[in-house]
Amino acid sequence: MLSAFVEKHCKANMKTNYFSHDDIEIFYETFGDNNDPAVLLIMGACSPGCYWPDEFCQRIVDQGYFVIRYDHRDTGCSSAIDFAKNPYNLEILAQDAIELLGCLEVKKVHLIGTSMGGYVAQLMTLERPELVFSLSLLTSTFDLSHLGELFVNGRLSNSKLSPPCDAIVDSLVNHTEIDLVDSWHILHSDAAKFPLDFYQALAAVSYEHNKPGRDPANHLRAINKTDFNIAPKLKNIKVPVLVVHGTNDPILPLDHGVALAGAFDDARFVVVDKMGHMLAPEFWRQILAAFFI
Repeated sequence: MLSAFVEKHCKANMKTNYFSHDDIEIFYETFGDNNDPAVLLIMGACSPGCYWPDEFCQRIVDQGYFVIRYDHRDTGCSSAIDFAKNPYNLEILAQDAIELLGCLEVKKVHLIGTSMGGYVAQLMTLERPELVFSLSLLTSTFDLSHLGELFVNGRLSNSKLSPPCDAIVDSLVNHTEIDLVDSWHILHSDAAKFPLDFYQALAAVSYEHNKPGRDPANHLRAINKTDFNIAPKLKNIKVPVLVVHGTNDPILPLDHGVALAGAFDDARFVVVDKMGHMLAPEFWRQILAAFFI
């Protein structure tokens, strides 16, 4: 039975549901006509699907696409996992997304992933290339090892790519919990104006949507169990690839985007001036314009 949250927030062109596989439930929402080309939005670590705002989804629908967003396990309305008993890595999160496409009978899809979601999208494309029309990677990387090492072991990895800013390093090492909007302020960066009303509204949706008992930090544990050796394999991806990165990303600095774009044979690389790690509304036009070219 769908939650009160789902019933309250259903819109004319949005449908909501769950599907089950391997004894877990994944919550998902769709926008638009399922006869149109499909776009799967894959959110980053510790984040439910509702962090892809409705208006962002609708803008994609308005261009003639069928949009799918979903909650990773351990977020939102999807299943909570006892990580000590049932550990997982990012390959398992990629399999969740592949199973979702099978449930929806989607034969081919445009993948748009942000941050960890971009890494999941890369794994999906390597595992099931026949499923993918195109691959768009926003504020992402092929190496998230700094985040897992900091959270689990309290130290930086030996990655050649830049670590997060000091405030994020301190938070991950000390497992510091701060207000959601305050954390987004850090991720947004100070280079661009902080749209407080937008983030407060998004936080209100998040607090209502997230079921108790989920531990989103399990994604950081999952990152630490992932072998980040895919960079040499990315040359094998032959679908169109778009990499979008901000100049002021405080968690995955710009060299992550540069290295990621360079790992493919022919990726389009778009640098967004002043953008941090958050997909704030002022950057939507530039991001979506790159996707719709």
